[in-house]
Amino acid sequence: MIKKLTLNFLKESSHGKGFLYSLLTALLMPLSVSAYDFEVDGIYYNFDVSSMTALVANGGKTNRYSGNIVIPSSVTYKGKTMTVTGIADEGFMDCSGLNNVKLSNSITFIGKEAFKNCFSLKSIDMPSSVTTIGSQAFYDCNKLTSVTIPSSVTSIGTEVFYSCDSLKTVSLPNSITKIEDGTFSQCKSLVSFVIPDNITAIGDEAFWSCENLVSVIIPNSVVTIGKSAFRSCTSLQTIEIPNGTDSIGDNAFNRCTNLTSAKIANSVGYMGSNVFSVCTNLSSVNIPIRLKVIEQQAFASCKALESITIPNGVDSIGLSAFRSCEGLSEITIPGSVRVIGNDAFADCTGIITANLQDGVQAIGSAAFYNCQNLRYINIPRSVKSIGVVPFKKLERLVFNDGINLSYIGYFYMGGFRPSIDIVYLGGSWDSMKELRIYPKHIIFGSTFDTDLYRNNNIIEDSLTAIYSMIKSPKEIGYFTGSTYVNATLYVPLGTKSLYESTDGWKQFFEIKETNTAAITTDGLMAGEPLETLTGIANVSMDSDETEAGLYDASGMKLSAPVKGVNIIKMKNGKVKKVMIK
Repeated sequence: MIKKLTLNFLKESSHGKGFLYSLLTALLMPLSVSAYDFEVDGIYYNFDVSSMTALVANGGKTNRYSGNIVIPSSVTYKGKTMTVTGIADEGFMDCSGLNNVKLSNSITFIGKEAFKNCFSLKSIDMPSSVTTIGSQAFYDCNKLTSVTIPSSVTSIGTEVFYSCDSLKTVSLPNSITKIEDGTFSQCKSLVSFVIPDNITAIGDEAFWSCENLVSVIIPNSVVTIGKSAFRSCTSLQTIEIPNGTDSIGDNAFNRCTNLTSAKIANSVGYMGSNVFSVCTNLSSVNIPIRLKVIEQQAFASCKALESITIPNGVDSIGLSAFRSCEGLSEITIPGSVRVIGNDAFADCTGIITANLQDGVQAIGSAAFYNCQNLRYINIPRSVKSIGVVPFKKLERLVFNDGINLSYIGYFYMGGFRPSIDIVYLGGSWDSMKELRIYPKHIIFGSTFDTDLYRNNNIIEDSLTAIYSMIKSPKEIGYFTGSTYVNATLYVPLGTKSLYESTDGWKQFFEIKETNTAAITTDGLMAGEPLETLTGIANVSMDSDETEAGLYDASGMKLSAPVKGVNIIKMKNGKVKKVMIK
């Protein structure tokens, strides 16, 4: 309590600046201040006028407590006896020589920062009379090894044991219902912790950076787990979120690098961003069925995760949600998911198959960026837009029948002109102008709108075969001359004559009927060879039904097709005429 405050002002100078000078001088002068009202037996007190009681106070910089202190239940000063009811805010703060403290059973509260920075404090004996412990009460008491909080305590403030490096055991009473924000942050000696079954909430950063915490038991009573609650608990090995928990905050288990298993009850309806990101050894985790959104970076850099089941009910997958999950080999996106966010599966270098079920409407830019081993991807008919999508080693790309794409940001194969084995084109869409792919085989689904085909987008240099499932062909944009000569067109059984009389198709030098109706997207995604699906592998070819020479209209032999009439002589003596425009 302030006993005396004296400010001396100099007279105003002839220059009119004396008052300002005097004010600054007064503010810089040392104040005669006392942090306490009286002292008895080396303990400093403040007098609470309203209750006629005393609080243990800080003695100031020149009167630091040290050694062992016993706080009495009452104190007499100038003939007045007062009950000692509490430890004032900052009562023992910065008393680095304090070792042990015993509180009498008259103490009802411990104030804010009461023992903060008491670096040598080893023990505190709290009586059952204490009901309240203020925020940061034992902050940075890094030699405190054990604390028993009596059942009388009903309120504990934030960061009470923050950075108590040596704290190994803490007994929380059933009277406490919440572990407040930062309560045990950076308690590096905590190895295990059993949360009492009366706790309903674990606050933000409650156990943040408890780097030696191996196990924690969370009871069914816990409804919410706060942001960064267990972040950087690098020794934590397993976690079980009980039935009854509703939400898990952002970064709750972020950077728990030794966490191998997380079992999450289906009662959980919300998990925040980065919730398990950089849990590099996490190999087993489930997504609860109540979850609607997988937030951004929720599982990013979970490099040991080999499989994940996204439940039917999830509505969207956020930005970089599974980025750098290198152990994933296959991913299935259920039809409930409307949006796959940007970079959602980027750098998942182990993914081979991406099976997107009907219902997905939007695929974000770079959703599968740098998935170096992705071989098969299935684009369902429900998809309306696709962002910038680079691929490197894609073998099979399926645009399902009925698809009606309105936007493709830029769809291309990374690297220098890499070829893709099979492209299946179904549906009607006007975004083909953004395709940049080099297929070996094209399959036109039965619903593909041939008016939309443009050969400057489907680069035909590597094209060896085209399979059409269209039973009533319409005109199609021209393929390149070399495609007409070198690629075989396979058409549905009984339709060869229709193709031979339809512009854009009739120019093919070689048209063959086969069972294209047997081609299924499921078979393609399963890796079945086209020859097996269509039965071509079982058909014996007439060795004479092959090309013997190519000539122009005047009969001059050609090394490559030219514009105008091209004449093909077959080994069996037959002649074909093809017009190249």
